[in-house]
Amino acid sequence: MKGNRCVKELNEIVPVIARCRDQINALEIDSVREAIKTTSSDGGDGTGADAPGTVAGTTSAAGVDAESVWTGKVEIVDLCSGFGYLGMFLSELLPASKVSKITLVDKSWPKHNAKEVKKHHLNCDHLYHEQWPIRLARSSQNLKNGTDTRSMTKRLISGAEGPVIMLGVHLCGTLSLRAVELFNANPEIISIAVKPCCLPVKAHSYRKEVWTLGGHEIFARKVCGVGKWKKGKWIGPPRTHLEGRFKLWCECLAEGTDIGAEGEKSTEQIQVQADHFQNTYIWATRPYGVGGNKPSLTTTHLEPNQQPGFGREPTQVKTVEAGTKKEPLCPPIPKGK
Repeated sequence: MKGNRCVKELNEIVPVIARCRDQINALEIDSVREAIKTTSSDGGDGTGADAPGTVAGTTSAAGVDAESVWTGKVEIVDLCSGFGYLGMFLSELLPASKVSKITLVDKSWPKHNAKEVKKHHLNCDHLYHEQWPIRLARSSQNLKNGTDTRSMTKRLISGAEGPVIMLGVHLCGTLSLRAVELFNANPEIISIAVKPCCLPVKAHSYRKEVWTLGGHEIFARKVCGVGKWKKGKWIGPPRTHLEGRFKLWCECLAEGTDIGAEGEKSTEQIQVQADHFQNTYIWATRPYGVGGNKPSLTTTHLEPNQQPGFGREPTQVKTVEAGTKKEPLCPPIPKGK
């Protein structure tokens, strides 16, 4: 990794490290333990009855064994971690007495059952040194693949021993949607930090997609962008026209984040890039056991003669569940556009 790129990445993760450290230091062990007991006994509905499909003394809908005693430690999941700089810093800076494991999720890690490590895979040897104060683990998952997402949810979130903190720094395009959807759908996650990167690609706009996230509609035509970076150079129209779209994109992601009645969420501008406008962080926290009540992320499509923002409600022609492999092909682009 080149020096300037490394510095840029470190600048981006510093606010997340500070936020995560403050939150864990302020974590009230007794209140979380009580919430785990309550969720285990009533499935999160507050009725005191066992969750549907569960038996007393077994794993509840929230993924916690009702008979187990929580150790008082949280688990951290770092989405699209890359080489794992954020996780390594957290392992050194966070109290090991409150964090049991940090899992680095990235599709570039080799699978655990891989017979050989290929050139495009990240080298993971640095993760397994005994010197790390908090254990580091890896998970090879593609957030845009439904099978991978379900597997990750089962093993890293529902299967966690206690609360989960989810982090996503430098999330490109629709990866931010996937991160927020994971937070919304899993009551074991008590906190999420998201720093979006580039906007969704224009192909979503050509398909006239409308995403529904946490009950909030996001029109692709209003937030998608044209252009990309290639070998350190911007290829496309002037980037100034993307700043307003990026601001709207972050606002929509925050609006679609489900924190329940007692949670808190906010967006914060932190100037970590002097020459770029992608300096927005989205923070959200909520009590353990809250979440999973909103509809899952869906994609709908406007009719060919409809456009958002013209005073008409969008007609939902087709709905596609997030993470499915088959999505509608891109319709022809109208001439002159």
